[in-house]
Amino acid sequence: MTDAWQTIDSAPKDGDILGCARGDHGEIFYGVIQWANPQEAFPRSRAGWFGWPFATPPTHWQTLPTPPEITP
Repeated sequence: MTDAWQTIDSAPKDGDILGCARGDHGEIFYGVIQWANPQEAFPRSRAGWFGWPFATPPTHWQTLPTPPEITP
C-alpha cells in the first residue's frame, strides 16, 4: 500500500481507489473510482473507470486513506 501518486496504468482493478486528472483548462479533478469490465447482459458496455464523472480520463491514482474510527 502506498500513498504516493502513480500512473493510472499501474492501478489495481479490484476495488476503490482515488483518481486524479488535469482538465483542459488546467483544473485538477479528484474522485473515488473503480474499474468496470464489460457486462455480457449489456453488449454496448465497455471497460473503464466507473464513478469518474468527468470527461477527462484519470491519469493518476493512489490508495484511499484509512477511514477514521467512528463511534456512535
